[in-house]
Amino acid sequence: MSGGNLNYQLRPNKYVERALFVELLSKICGAKTHTYAYVSMGGPQLEDHRLIHKTLGIKKLYSFEIDKNVLLRQQFNKSPSVLTCLSGSISHFIDDFEGFTEREKLKKYKLIIWLDYASGEWLSQLTEFQKLISKLTLGDTLKITMSANISSLGSKDPNNKENTETIESIRYKCMGNKIGDYMPNDIPKVINDENDLVKILARSIQFASERGAESLLGLEPALLSLFTYKDGVRMITATVRIMNKVDLSLLKVIDWEFTPDSWQNITKIEIPELSVKERLHLDSLLPSENVEDIHTQLSFKLHTKHEDSLNMLKSYAAHYRRYPGYQIVA
Repeated sequence: MSGGNLNYQLRPNKYVERALFVELLSKICGAKTHTYAYVSMGGPQLEDHRLIHKTLGIKKLYSFEIDKNVLLRQQFNKSPSVLTCLSGSISHFIDDFEGFTEREKLKKYKLIIWLDYASGEWLSQLTEFQKLISKLTLGDTLKITMSANISSLGSKDPNNKENTETIESIRYKCMGNKIGDYMPNDIPKVINDENDLVKILARSIQFASERGAESLLGLEPALLSLFTYKDGVRMITATVRIMNKVDLSLLKVIDWEFTPDSWQNITKIEIPELSVKERLHLDSLLPSENVEDIHTQLSFKLHTKHEDSLNMLKSYAAHYRRYPGYQIVA
């Protein structure tokens, strides 16, 4: 479960990314949402299940949770009534995939599955992703979210004067140990910052999806979305759909502005924290084709660095309709 006990409403970047996911699903499901089932790791609030049911009307909803206390909270918070909260890890779900779909009578349904990870155990997560891909069928959709926390790659020991390695090369070596043969071999052998880490993880997810699909005769995973955002730490998330190799034209039919053209095209979601007054002012100026002009005319900046401030405003301009709204209820 990603984010643990934090509420989505306190995590605007993830909130926006989740809204984008539902928006994407509405495009690929069309009017046939009754033929889909949704499975994820819903967390205490089960917000994604609630939104997917409310927006798309999907009635086959499942959440897996290994933490007993979180499961109790799920059972208390469960809404809608058709949502099924199950005790168990996502790895158990993947291992028992055929049994699960048989018991729940899902053979005739297309599946939408979200593997929402929070820890930096990348190798096991990529392995689970690959294994699950190999079990999917035509029309199934799989999303994975992973931490891209660069601090998990270690640091240089200041007391070891004999170690002449740079921190950038130490990170690269540690990354190789953490993802094994999912590590791309055609990149510089250094990791300078989070952007480098995100790019490597994107490639590793690509490798996992392609290897998982090797057993799917005539089918392949088509990339539908690829985002990175801050949620306490840097995160990366990708969505693929199992499609017929001779009919990838569906991607063009979707006509979604956020569909990437490659695994290198990663869209950054970087929503600024705004006061109500700031948001109302910006919303009164949007939409606009001249975000740079709006930025120039602002009496304040969203970041101390001009470029970062402008990028944050551009991100807000792209997603202001999806930005969460809050109010105090006495």
